[in-house]
Amino acid sequence: MLVTVQVALSLVLAVSAALLVATFIRLHRYDLGFDPNVVLTLNVRLKAGAAGGDNDALRRRRILDAVEAMPEVAAAAFGNVTVLTPGRMVLTLRHPDEGATPAEEEVFAIEVTPGWFETMGVPLRLGHDFSWDDQPRRTLIVNQALARLFFGDRNPVGSRLGASEIIGVAADAVYRSAREGPPPTAYLLSQAGYGSLSVRLATGDPEQLAGRVIDAIVRTDADVLVGATPLAAFARATLATERVTAMLAGFFGVLALVLAAVGTFGVMAYSVGRRRAELAVRRALGATGVDITRRVLGRSLELAVAGVVLGMAISIWVSGLLAPLLYGVEPRDPATFAAAAGTLLAVAAAATWPPARRAARINPAILLRED
Repeated sequence: MLVTVQVALSLVLAVSAALLVATFIRLHRYDLGFDPNVVLTLNVRLKAGAAGGDNDALRRRRILDAVEAMPEVAAAAFGNVTVLTPGRMVLTLRHPDEGATPAEEEVFAIEVTPGWFETMGVPLRLGHDFSWDDQPRRTLIVNQALARLFFGDRNPVGSRLGASEIIGVAADAVYRSAREGPPPTAYLLSQAGYGSLSVRLATGDPEQLAGRVIDAIVRTDADVLVGATPLAAFARATLATERVTAMLAGFFGVLALVLAAVGTFGVMAYSVGRRRAELAVRRALGATGVDITRRVLGRSLELAVAGVVLGMAISIWVSGLLAPLLYGVEPRDPATFAAAAGTLLAVAAAATWPPARRAARINPAILLRED
């Protein structure tokens, strides 16, 4: 009973750990739609008391020109929201099809300057990017998810959503986190102000070059405050909870396997010790060492199989409770359950092998003479 219960509980922990670790791996490998490792983000804002207003747009252009003039920089652009952070902007758009239900949709929105897509590495699938000449008119770039939502398979370039004309369709990219995926997103041309400056580096490490980029900005405009963070740090932060959960689950999963091995070894060693006389008689009556080994191993695996069956039943229930924490893996994934069960049976067999071999080496003549 001890072995059976221990194997059952170990299987529950092993299955839970495997599902959570698989979730982290899938989220870690998720294609964000851009490479965060080559982008540096800078929060640029006016100092308290500094004069802003109509000249903000010109000052912002000078900052972009100064940063893009650096040999290590491939492109730079401003946006009002830093991707992969909790902040967001929502825009309500009305369906161009009057018969659509619902008539309006709330979508994510980002105000960006020309060159933002090149800076982030998000390709334009249709149409063209914003230009500084678009300032007088209202234009819009949508991602593929938004284009499908409002236009289906039709080409939306040239169509209108509200008062804005769609001039391009960008590839889907993650807005806040891999778990949320790429939402329908509208990109608007930023009119003025500072905000989040994204800098795509042609060479070098974003963290090491942050100081030089900040110096270039401050030399251009002494009235701003600048803080820099590599975009990769925000990407890691979105997975912080999953990373900790996977590490803890993996630790307890490995611990469960170790405890199952130690417990099985201890119980089977005790059982063999209690049955030494019986096993000696069997040897005396003609049983070979292989027969004794097979008998001990068989008994251990019978208990382990009973534990696996019990553990499977509990794991099916527990995995349902874990479903909200999972991503990209089914709560009752057959491969995960089979791998965990096979691992537990292998651990039980390995833990039983030393007592089984010791039982096979029993000398019946010596043992019976001692008794």
